[in-house]
Amino acid sequence: MRIIEKGKRDKKQEPGFWSGLLQPVLLELKKGRSVPELALAITMGAAWGVFPVIGTSTVILILLTSLLRLNHPTVQVFNYLVYPLQVLFLIPFVRIGYLLSPGKFPGLTIEAVRDIFDDSWRGAIMSLADILLHGILGWFVVILPLSLAIYHIFRLLLKKYKHLKKNGI
Repeated sequence: MRIIEKGKRDKKQEPGFWSGLLQPVLLELKKGRSVPELALAITMGAAWGVFPVIGTSTVILILLTSLLRLNHPTVQVFNYLVYPLQVLFLIPFVRIGYLLSPGKFPGLTIEAVRDIFDDSWRGAIMSLADILLHGILGWFVVILPLSLAIYHIFRLLLKKYKHLKKNGI
């Protein structure tokens, strides 16, 4: 039993943020999950975690992880980890969508959205649906190459980790 002086913390028992975050992933690797499978799970969580329709990524990922038989906890950890980016990238994805398609980017201010709803509810829903569709287009264009990069980076990192652990380093 370890004795800790009063007022001092036991560093060995408290994992840091990153090691605590990666612990479930590394545990899955130790249990025998393949490196490509875990890299795909991380990529799926990160990619769908920034999907521009807020509140839908968890449901979409539940369906995808069931369909692809991926590790659900790993996918959701990375989905929730990138959630702040989902909010941050919402407007840039919409702007990219408008750059790639005909139409003018609407000013997205609180007043503009309120004015849309004051005119008519049906018109407001149609306008917001149009904005979301442009956001999805922007997301799709950005996320494809980004996902390939994320997948390959994590595949290399996990393979390196597995090799180091196998050799006792």
